[in-house]
Amino acid sequence: MGFIGMILTESGRSLMASAISEDNPLKITHIQMGDGSCDGSFSKKKALSQMVMQLPVKSVKRNGGEVVVNCDFNSKEAPKGFYFREIGIIVITEEGEKLYVYDNCGEDAQYIVNSTGVEKTRKSIVNAFIALRAKKPIEKITIKELCQEALINKSTFYSHYSDIYSLSDSLETEVVMSVIQALNRPGLIFENAEEFSRALFLSYLSQDHLIRTLFSGNRSSQLISKVEKGIKEMVFREHPEYRDNLAKNMGLSYAIYGSYYAFQENRDQDLEQVIAILGKCAQYAASLLLQDE
Repeated sequence: MGFIGMILTESGRSLMASAISEDNPLKITHIQMGDGSCDGSFSKKKALSQMVMQLPVKSVKRNGGEVVVNCDFNSKEAPKGFYFREIGIIVITEEGEKLYVYDNCGEDAQYIVNSTGVEKTRKSIVNAFIALRAKKPIEKITIKELCQEALINKSTFYSHYSDIYSLSDSLETEVVMSVIQALNRPGLIFENAEEFSRALFLSYLSQDHLIRTLFSGNRSSQLISKVEKGIKEMVFREHPEYRDNLAKNMGLSYAIYGSYYAFQENRDQDLEQVIAILGKCAQYAASLLLQDE
């Protein structure tokens, strides 16, 4: 695991200064673990990109010039297996919880297994596939070399997946679901399209490494196709009257596909500015659709 050292956030710096000046110890309550990415400055973080677990602090002890924060971690309590990519310490204030320090180890993340030997075997298969997929297109990966990489036999592989493509499809679906589940209310795409657009692209970025790996080559079009299908289904559950509405369907497709490809074409620009511009475009498109009601 490649964590280097916790970085004091801007909020944390302010809290520490206040604690020192007022001789009022910080109230550290939780340690958070997550699997999200962070392309920006750690010091500007206000929350984890994709929190998975929150661990209550058991004790806080001073050790010379250091503070040691203790908590209990049990991987079986994790809601799912995940890549332990980010960590943060939470402090409670009169204004609520604040992220005090943060770190993210990026691609050096360790996979946390949450259950049984079956999950451990699946982890080995998944890690082997991702390692191979980062080097070559899916059609060049054989089950033989994947089993060699994962240190398993073919029968073990076939007890989990029917072929390489079913494995890839399963992982792609997991990534897409992670992107979509980060959107609290898909219906916002019409009610507040700017906020929805920002949440969507931040969700894309939180899964950026896996997206670039799994959806490279001839799989590139599958990401946005699956995202569109998933978002539409969630929107239609919230607004069933939109399911057979041609304008709403076309508007959703236009917003999801158009904004995604515009984002990809401008990834080398300032991402905050790109996301802000796409949000305004989405808001304008949504306002036109709502005028037709």
